[in-house]
Amino acid sequence: MKFNKIDIIFISILLSFIIIMTLGITTFTNKSIELQQNEFKMRQIGKVEIIKSSMFIQINTLISHIDTLSKSKYAHLSIKDSIFIPEIVKDDYMNHNELIAHTFLDKNLNPIGFYSKETNDKNSEIYSELRKYIENNYDTIKNIDDMLITNIKVTDNYEFFSIIKKIPTYSEVKYLIFTINLNSLIENYIKILPNNIMKSIFIIDEKKQIIHDHDEYEIGKNIEEIYKENPQIITLANKMVNNENGTETYFVKENEKTIQKLMSWTTLSMDERKIIIAMTEPLTEINQVITKLELIGIILGVVQLMFLMLSFYIYFDIKKKIGKEQSKKLEKIIHERTKELEKSKELISDQKEELEASNEQLIAYNEELIAQKEELEFSFEELNKVTEKFEEIIHIISKIDITKKPNRDQFLSDLFKSAMKITPEANYGSVFKYENDKIVFIDCVGHDLEKLQALDLKMEIFDPIPRERATIIKNINQYTLNNMEGSTKKEFADGSKLMKETLTFDLKIDDVKIAGISLDIALESEKYFGNESLKVMEAFRNIANAFFKIQKSQEKLEKYANYDELTGIYNRRMGMIILEEQMKFTKRYLTPLSICFLDVNNLKITNDKFGHNTGDKLLTDITMIIKQNIREIDILCRMGGDEFLIIFPKCTERNAEMIWERIKKDFDTINEIDKKDYEISVAHGIYEYKFNSFITLDELISFADKKMYTEKRKMKKDDKC
Repeated sequence: MKFNKIDIIFISILLSFIIIMTLGITTFTNKSIELQQNEFKMRQIGKVEIIKSSMFIQINTLISHIDTLSKSKYAHLSIKDSIFIPEIVKDDYMNHNELIAHTFLDKNLNPIGFYSKETNDKNSEIYSELRKYIENNYDTIKNIDDMLITNIKVTDNYEFFSIIKKIPTYSEVKYLIFTINLNSLIENYIKILPNNIMKSIFIIDEKKQIIHDHDEYEIGKNIEEIYKENPQIITLANKMVNNENGTETYFVKENEKTIQKLMSWTTLSMDERKIIIAMTEPLTEINQVITKLELIGIILGVVQLMFLMLSFYIYFDIKKKIGKEQSKKLEKIIHERTKELEKSKELISDQKEELEASNEQLIAYNEELIAQKEELEFSFEELNKVTEKFEEIIHIISKIDITKKPNRDQFLSDLFKSAMKITPEANYGSVFKYENDKIVFIDCVGHDLEKLQALDLKMEIFDPIPRERATIIKNINQYTLNNMEGSTKKEFADGSKLMKETLTFDLKIDDVKIAGISLDIALESEKYFGNESLKVMEAFRNIANAFFKIQKSQEKLEKYANYDELTGIYNRRMGMIILEEQMKFTKRYLTPLSICFLDVNNLKITNDKFGHNTGDKLLTDITMIIKQNIREIDILCRMGGDEFLIIFPKCTERNAEMIWERIKKDFDTINEIDKKDYEISVAHGIYEYKFNSFITLDELISFADKKMYTEKRKMKKDDKC
């Protein structure tokens, strides 16, 4: 179908209209999606703000009640009346589960009473910390007018919200300290929140320790420890600590599906303490709205397409009617052109005679081309012979599995036999390798292999022979024998036959000679090596060199895939493969298996203070000491960074601990002898895998990891880390 100028104008206008409509629909859809997303985020932020406001009221209500309580019940209390204090304190505890302890001070800030719900080690820690706080803040407490709100940290990583109340009475008790477990207060408040507000909520403080988690993680743990495998959550936690409020999306994987979620947070500050309230919710609802908007866009697009097709149909139908009128005019024009064609025929007849003469000349030229073709066919047959041998070389090489670790001597022998097979002119030959500046024969045909292998030949005897490429040498014996000593010359002559011609070349890896092949024509033979054989052997040499290079690359890749570059031991990937096989072995043969998870202490501090070279030296020293103390069957691998794993096959947890004690003893010895600014300190966790256990590989490592972290926390507490 041909288009005229009017058709092109019409189509251009119609397509422009469709493009404008498409852009309008797309803009409308995107704007609607953006509005829906913003509305969804605002609702989420509003819910978090509601929780913040309610929690603020809850805390202030408790503080107000404490203020009232202190004025009403303790206004006329004296030291002599202390017999009534336990009963009053007991009543207070019944009203407020969050109250941990009451402390009474006289006017000189000396403690005269301490009462708590129950007596345990934590209460003694609270009392000890209160005493320290009173001593360190004596002037501040003595000069308060009414009330002082502060934090008192206890060694189990909890912080207690404390209110110091001054009692303006005639009593000898002048100060009263209420200690409140703010974590408990927040948890009890969250339990009574309506379900329509709360989706999945957790609360952390400025140190990223969890105060409350709707998903029931352990309270008091650091969020970075819990989510160490999920960097998205850790990044969000850092933003929460640094920003007063915000909202952001992130992705999680549940049931093998990637789910997008929305995280919103706000901050509640209570004097010295910062509380971050965060809520997370899947974007299921907003995604459904977006899907509907996208479907509307598709429907509008289909309507546009139908409109386009209808417009084309109407336009070309009108054009068809107009075309019938024009066809009549064309018939008249055709009639006139017919007359002109008849006149042209007469001219063509005259030109025919001239063409016949030209044809005779073409026939003569064609006969000449046929002669040239016969010559080319002969050359093509010669080329086919070379090509067939190239294909045979490729066929031989392609059968070799490059993924397996090669036996180089066997491969060289196979190459030599293949070269003999595709070179029918050769009567015999040999293959040898270069080893420690000497020539060592691997295989031969026609020569005496035992005598050749017994020779002590230096590489330099072949120096005069050009072997960089496949080369034909006449009288090869003259080259070699002239470079040999008397006895060696005789032994070589006895082991090899006389040769009229030799086709020889070296094999290399990265320009380093590794071996050589020689194909020989017997002195009495009437055959000679031709240009065809030279080309085939040069191709054979290039393909063999390429194969050696692939083998070398394969070995490097295998090393990088299985070993740690710094320490030279197995990496995490190979360690996991070996551990999985050992677990199967334990199940099959009912033997014990233990693993030890290690974490190097203060590696980051060592890197920052002394440089990464010192940090690397610390890791290699630790690796060396461990390898010196473990058994030959034990496996050491680096899990990454400062983490290592020792696999103890056929070893109970008790025996593994005995091996670890030897390792630790060597660490201590090195630290005493070297007297460096840093010392070797490693936390460990050993876990035994039973043959009747059903735990997975990941769970086994996790159990050992937890035991390691338990030791690490203890070492930090004892200032040994």
